[in-house]
Amino acid sequence: MKLTYKDQAIRFGLTDPETLKRFKSKLKPMPNGCIEFESCAWDKRDLYRVFTITFRAKGSNSHGHKVKPHRFAYALAHGFDALPKSHKRFDPDSGIINHICHNKRCVNVQHLNILTGRENLLKENMKQND
Repeated sequence: MKLTYKDQAIRFGLTDPETLKRFKSKLKPMPNGCIEFESCAWDKRDLYRVFTITFRAKGSNSHGHKVKPHRFAYALAHGFDALPKSHKRFDPDSGIINHICHNKRCVNVQHLNILTGRENLLKENMKQND
């Protein structure tokens, strides 16, 4: 499977000292155990914060790719190959990274797990019915 530019950016960022330093400088530990990613940039589609990684993809110019910080943190902790690959939105059978703490800013890998889209949808429906 061909990697998306976002996944290529994550793979690059995991080995780039400047990217790692910049990522770690934006982490803010919270009293509840969450580690929030402090950024003023966010994805307007789902209101998750974003982290821009600048690299030169094969066959393109160098430019920034906006990635979800919780995906980057998950890859940093578990390795790039442990990441669910980028997928079409709302695919019920593909893996997604779930925030156990329900905090979209949290990048604490102890608060993240992988669910299928179907499991995540069921979880969200149960949360709304509470």
